[in-house]
Amino acid sequence: MKNFNIRYSEEFVEHLETYINRLEEKSPQAANKLRKHIKKYLINLKRFPKIGSKVQSSIKSLTKYRKIVVIYDYLIFYYLDEREKIVYIVDIVHGKQNYEHHLK
Repeated sequence: MKNFNIRYSEEFVEHLETYINRLEEKSPQAANKLRKHIKKYLINLKRFPKIGSKVQSSIKSLTKYRKIVVIYDYLIFYYLDEREKIVYIVDIVHGKQNYEHHLK
């Protein structure tokens, strides 16, 4: 089975940098741990793109997304193009946020 390629949105990259920088100020160890976990999940997505659970929403357009819960309550949202074998990483948000507006 061919591995999927991963593409990252600008929002994902920006939000990830923001979260890591904030954590870095409070706890460099926690920031490092978050980096390692995210890297592990992203590597796993290449081989197992359906590892995340489907987003449950009353908004039809959001149900194409999947999410992975990472440590410290961060959620990575993505969707698949199975024909082209691409995982599109859309965003990362803290679980306490209302994530639906991030995915529209």
